[in-house]
Amino acid sequence: MTQDRIPYDIFREAKRIPEGDSLAKATRKYNEGKASLRKKSKSLSELLLDVPLVAEDVIAISEEVSQTDGFFVGSESHLEIFAAYARDSSSKIHLSFHGNSILCSGNSFVAKIPCYEEVRDSSNGDFYIPRSLGETEEAIQIQIVSAEGKLLRTERSISYNRYK
Repeated sequence: MTQDRIPYDIFREAKRIPEGDSLAKATRKYNEGKASLRKKSKSLSELLLDVPLVAEDVIAISEEVSQTDGFFVGSESHLEIFAAYARDSSSKIHLSFHGNSILCSGNSFVAKIPCYEEVRDSSNGDFYIPRSLGETEEAIQIQIVSAEGKLLRTERSISYNRYK
């Protein structure tokens, strides 16, 4: 066997084509699956959830930011927020928030959370499909509310504008 030729069986295995399927049939199944996913896709702004929460623990973290040559050029702040769902305090969520906030333990707030899966498609452009909330998420906006439900303050992360 010459090195410039790959045996058909190895090619079939590499592409994970089920035995008995032709390459054309496998390609058609793949394209149909991608088309089905694309029908479920939405814009990023449609995949934002507003989740009412109560902060249980808030950790503010500042880290040095340096250039590749090792010189210190500043700092970056973010929060790690451990919270309970307002409607079910036994369920918990861990949020990362890339920005500054005055959020404290015990505060009620609404977190705007991007909730999607990105599907990479080099031929037709990437698209986004909805998914369920996980135990750990990133919040792009925090709205602190009073006990009466009045909006007290809105804080946005550095990645907020990506979702407009």
